[in-house]
Amino acid sequence: MITSFFRLLAGNAEERFYVETSALLNTEELEKLRGLIADPAEPKRVQPVSFYALVDDDSTSIVEIGPRLNFETPDSSNALAICRHIGLTTCVTRLEQAVRYPTDSVAMQQRVIAEHRDLMTQDVYPNGIVSFSLGNYSKIHTIVGHIQNDRLLRENRSHYNQIQKLFCIYNPQKKTKDFQNLLVICES
Repeated sequence: MITSFFRLLAGNAEERFYVETSALLNTEELEKLRGLIADPAEPKRVQPVSFYALVDDDSTSIVEIGPRLNFETPDSSNALAICRHIGLTTCVTRLEQAVRYPTDSVAMQQRVIAEHRDLMTQDVYPNGIVSFSLGNYSKIHTIVGHIQNDRLLRENRSHYNQIQKLFCIYNPQKKTKDFQNLLVICES
């Protein structure tokens, strides 16, 4: 189960904290988590609902950028150590942080992604995270995403061949041998 907390940042952005728990949290545990996430000087800047949900503006969309889900970040490991010290040992299993940016056009979304996303360690979450578990083709889907987003990689045959080898490694079910049809499988 994932619980979200939102913290308003200076400027226009907000942070979203995804807290994975093994059980429902009671009020006391939720307050401990809120205190862990909040800035002590401004505790009111953390709430369980997005600050952008309060804005009634249909022209604004959100770009959310966070860590890749295939590994736990060092920040998550540190947060879990703190959770153990404050008595949340048995329930909190992972805590990850994403940053959300309001945008009003597709061009602005692309600019925000280009300026703020690290291609090696971060993903864009179009609909947030509902689970930290990975699907069957998550690694392949990431590889295909890089190919789609990088025209030079597609044109460079040696890199294309390396990606094709990775496809064979990460496709143990051998649902397809055709690398070109991989995107169809990933989307189904």
